[in-house]
Amino acid sequence: MSKSNQVEIFYNEQVSPQESKKMKWFVLFAYSFLAFANVLGFVSYSPVWLNAAVYYDVDANDLYWIGNIYYITFFVFGPPFIPLLEKRLDLCLQVSSILTAAGAWIIWVGKQSFFMCLVGYFFIGVSEALFLAVPVYLSEVWFTAYDRTLATCLGSYATLAGIMASYTYSSFQFWDLIDQEVINVKIEEMNFIIAILNTICVPFCFLFIRKISQRTRSGEENVKFFQQFFDIFRIEEFSLDLLAFAMFIGISWVYISVISLQLYPFGYTQLEIGITGIFFTGSGIIAGIWISFKLDQQARQGKQPDYDTIIRYTTLLGFLALLLQAFLISYLPFWLLIILNIFSGIGLNVIYPIAIEAFVEKLYPLKSLIVSTWILGIANVLGFALNYILVLPTILQYGICLDDSNYQIEFNIQIINYQIYDLQTSIKQSSDEIRLQSITLLLSQNFYRFSYYANMDLSSPHASFQARDLKILHTQHYITKPPCDPKIMTFGAFHTDHLLEIDWSDKMGWSRPMIVPFKNLELHPFSSCLHYAIECFEGSKAYKGPNNTIRVFRLDCNMLRMKHSAKRLSLPDFDGHELQKCIEALIKVDQDWIPDHPGFSCYIRPTLIATEEALGVRASSRAKLFVVLCPVGPYFPSGLKPVRVFCNTITIRSYPGGVGEYKVAGNYAPTVLPLKEVQKIGFHQNLWLLPDGLVQEMGVCNLFFYWKNKQGENELITPMLDGTILPGVVRDSILNLAKQFNKFKVTERKVYIQEVVEAIAEGRMIEMFGCGTGVMVQPIEAIGFNDKIYEVKYNPNLNSGELTHQLYQQLNEIQTGGKPHEWISII
Repeated sequence: MSKSNQVEIFYNEQVSPQESKKMKWFVLFAYSFLAFANVLGFVSYSPVWLNAAVYYDVDANDLYWIGNIYYITFFVFGPPFIPLLEKRLDLCLQVSSILTAAGAWIIWVGKQSFFMCLVGYFFIGVSEALFLAVPVYLSEVWFTAYDRTLATCLGSYATLAGIMASYTYSSFQFWDLIDQEVINVKIEEMNFIIAILNTICVPFCFLFIRKISQRTRSGEENVKFFQQFFDIFRIEEFSLDLLAFAMFIGISWVYISVISLQLYPFGYTQLEIGITGIFFTGSGIIAGIWISFKLDQQARQGKQPDYDTIIRYTTLLGFLALLLQAFLISYLPFWLLIILNIFSGIGLNVIYPIAIEAFVEKLYPLKSLIVSTWILGIANVLGFALNYILVLPTILQYGICLDDSNYQIEFNIQIINYQIYDLQTSIKQSSDEIRLQSITLLLSQNFYRFSYYANMDLSSPHASFQARDLKILHTQHYITKPPCDPKIMTFGAFHTDHLLEIDWSDKMGWSRPMIVPFKNLELHPFSSCLHYAIECFEGSKAYKGPNNTIRVFRLDCNMLRMKHSAKRLSLPDFDGHELQKCIEALIKVDQDWIPDHPGFSCYIRPTLIATEEALGVRASSRAKLFVVLCPVGPYFPSGLKPVRVFCNTITIRSYPGGVGEYKVAGNYAPTVLPLKEVQKIGFHQNLWLLPDGLVQEMGVCNLFFYWKNKQGENELITPMLDGTILPGVVRDSILNLAKQFNKFKVTERKVYIQEVVEAIAEGRMIEMFGCGTGVMVQPIEAIGFNDKIYEVKYNPNLNSGELTHQLYQQLNEIQTGGKPHEWISII
């Protein structure tokens, strides 16, 4: 806050109570309870906002309109109610309590109607407009100057207490719930409880607040009052203070939004996030009350309360805590996160009432104290506007990127909307109980991208097979192993001696896992997998390392992805850890099949198929999970070899809301014919696009572009995981390695073919490559787009770009080298 020598601060010691002290405290109690209960509704949705979007059948970003209706309404309706507040304080509180209760009951009665929800919050917003200015008015009518801080701050702290209570209840009430239908019932119960609490305000306001004699303003005085309101904006100091205050709150909303988005992907549970919210608001209440009385003591001693120093230091503390939290979130233990939230709470929550009191004392004549309360409304609306106008569109279009080339987090709200649409469609079309994973798992693994494979949860809420029950039947007829010749040991040409199989039925659950001699599968001709492609699969590799060790590369990631694919096809869930142990046992049984020559490996193919012996598109009552092994030679026997790719503008591999992010059979068969067609015209693979030119994949590989962006920075960029491309394990590995290089910017975002060919034409494209388990990395030498060939630079001595070659070498060293690595499991 800026200081002024021209504004004299004075205290009116002649202000005397007009009613008894008992009445005064009744009014304060009723007002505080009203402020407490009024804010419960929309804050309670925060910890379960994704489920709330499903409940109300709306896009996730539309939930922001709940807060918008609430804040904008009280800001718009507030000033016209000021004369009424001065004439009938008792009536304002009584009407406000009725509107709050009515709004809460409208929300509850409306159930899953989002329109009725907005109508309810409109009523609550109007009620807020009726009582928001009460504490400032009370400071003029009832309280001496010594108690003015208490009167001014009481409503703000009551509101913070309501926020803390609602956040606490919601976080604990919805913790670990996985069934959307159960969550829907809980949301309705929560709305009912909120309606009850808001209704309690009504008898308080009618029984304890009698009609208070108040001096009636003349029409001329009211005109002068509003003239004063607008004249205040002409004071330079006021404008600067208002701008600083509004900017601080506005930026705070943005920072808080970004940080709250970061909590899920870094492994914090919904309950832990709720606990941090409790400390955030609670610290603001405690520190605010303590600071308020310290300032009051200065006033009692005849000193000017030092608002500027308090505001300066608390805001600095809040912003430092926010910045530390934003950029160190991946390294913070939970206890340190709580400490930072305490500091953030002190910095961001104390400023509300203290700044209002500063405005009261510094700028307003005593008769116009009421105007200062609306500064809070202005600042909140500006904050929400900044969030809604700037932050949300950025999220919607690009995702949030906080990138210092060491970590990056992005969030694309459209992904959430696709998932919500799928859930809503499933709920409407199915009479069966819809089971969903917990909100934390849903967010961390599907929507928020620090790493798709960060904080993996491979457990299953259902009964799963166990590796300890594994039975091994060794073959009596061993197959002759092929020579380690890349021309002979091609991909998928040979199999090992054994396979792993596990059967499932909806009546018996999972059978005992078995390793048996390799055999043909016996399938009924009506099996669902043969007709409707209800099947998913995975691909990983095992390598021979030094001293004949067996090294398996990131098999846990494949387990996670397979669980996601199985869920998408309504195939049975399983414990990924247990399947990984069974696969490792199979590898150990057939370890002699793993070639020990450089570049050779053993390909691992887990597959889950529907085996119900009946026609009809439905969830299968039977399934089979099997795993086969295949020795393979190097994809590039004589070193890396670049390919030419064709930008396919006719065939679409996957579409928003489809199954592009899952490794399911239906994604692959439709690509065979387009591949044959482009090979006829001299290209090796298709580069898949959406109609607007959005780049997806190359063949069955993820894509990377290393270029000099328009800002002159070297940047490695890859299409973001928007639900239309496969979250490749090698893709994720390359992103992690590239960030560790710390030599260039690493970005995941939407990439359009127009900007790719523009970069090539302008000489900014340094190199391009694809990546996948089979090929590891695939250099690209040219792309065909719109009847034109765009040649991509590469080092002819390496047959690739230098970065491509470096990543290939480093991945190969991790997979086959002798050093331990977090991505390698030693069998």
